[in-house]
Amino acid sequence: MSYETNRVATQQESTPELYELKTGNTYERYTSYRSDVTFQGFTYAAASISRGNISTDVEFGTIKVRVKSIITPTLAQYIANQPTEPTSISIYRMLTSDATEYVVVFKGQIQSVAFSGNQAEAVCQSKNKYLAKKLPDVVYQSFCNHDVYDDDCGLNSGLWLVSATLSSVSGSTLVSADFASAGNDYFTNGWIQFGTDMRLVTAHTGDTVTIQVPFDSRVHAGVTVDAYPGCDGDPSTCVNKFNNLTNFLGMPYIPSRNPVMYGAN
Repeated sequence: MSYETNRVATQQESTPELYELKTGNTYERYTSYRSDVTFQGFTYAAASISRGNISTDVEFGTIKVRVKSIITPTLAQYIANQPTEPTSISIYRMLTSDATEYVVVFKGQIQSVAFSGNQAEAVCQSKNKYLAKKLPDVVYQSFCNHDVYDDDCGLNSGLWLVSATLSSVSGSTLVSADFASAGNDYFTNGWIQFGTDMRLVTAHTGDTVTIQVPFDSRVHAGVTVDAYPGCDGDPSTCVNKFNNLTNFLGMPYIPSRNPVMYGAN
């Protein structure tokens, strides 16, 4: 029986929904079905996960869906964070009797995640191939349009990772001699990572960094964290810190004085 035949049949067989979360090269796969499901050679673990109705904005071509789930490792990254790498989500529905018969319900990216107790609700968005493009492709500004380590920046974050053993933790302040191996502000605008938990670095002086939101009690003196240097988007930083001017996308010579407002002289 095909999926479409089953859809219009008087007595329909069950059609499990499958959820695939992808961040970089890391995948998580779950199903709302009562037991684990094998699909395209992968196991989708039975979990407390569901979705709401899919809504479409006809004018802008935007498709959205809300997914409610237990707090998985991928979704946990959004606790007090906005991960630097986006999370893609694919939702499928298949026949239990024939996994080759399936439909794609939704494909898109997680835009935001809200938490309540041990539950997470992710707002997911998909756009058509035209509206998925940035309009315009760049913002005409002096500083770089890229985020450090994204695909357009081209830097491999793993090559810049610094392992730092913490000697002191006090709220948002982390202290490690390993932070002092680089100059002041080296880690500013970067992030500190412990497992899947990431925190933005707002300041770095000597052996001390300040993060935007404190870690929980798992991060304490003696623990080793991963530290990634940040970028302020300035062309001199791109050259002197990262040697990556080839991928710089900013317009540093744009006049700071607007001739429309102040005249040409």
